[in-house]
Amino acid sequence: MASAGAAWRSDPLPGSDGEPAIEGIGLTRFAASRCAHWHSELDVLALQSPCCGKFYACASCHDECEDHPLQPWPADTPLDTEAQMCGVCRERISILAYINGPDPPACPNPRCRAPMNPGCKLHWPLYFSRELIAKAQAAGSPKPPPQTAASPRKL
Repeated sequence: MASAGAAWRSDPLPGSDGEPAIEGIGLTRFAASRCAHWHSELDVLALQSPCCGKFYACASCHDECEDHPLQPWPADTPLDTEAQMCGVCRERISILAYINGPDPPACPNPRCRAPMNPGCKLHWPLYFSRELIAKAQAAGSPKPPPQTAASPRKL
């Protein structure tokens, strides 16, 4: 954690159309939420910090840029909380969809489908309380939105 007044300066990737910026170290060098700590082609997931509300590329970026330690999302967090964001397309991803997403992980946006780092799963306890992880796993995959009946087409 950075000491007060001596925090690393984040070089954020600005959001557009009301989307939040992604904070972190080295982002302008690596792009798509890849940072100085994690910058493979698969490192494209940004996670919102419940303690300050900012999206960070990783826990290390948060702790080096902020004057407080990262707090994991608590057990009573609603599973539909969009606490993750794809750094490629900026699609927001709910906790439920992220934890129960495909293996290997990928952005759920059908126009993006950017592959994501499967190793991030090892760091889930940094971002989510163990109880929240268990609650999401027990809930299973999110239900797809209801389909509306298509109107008949004339030939």
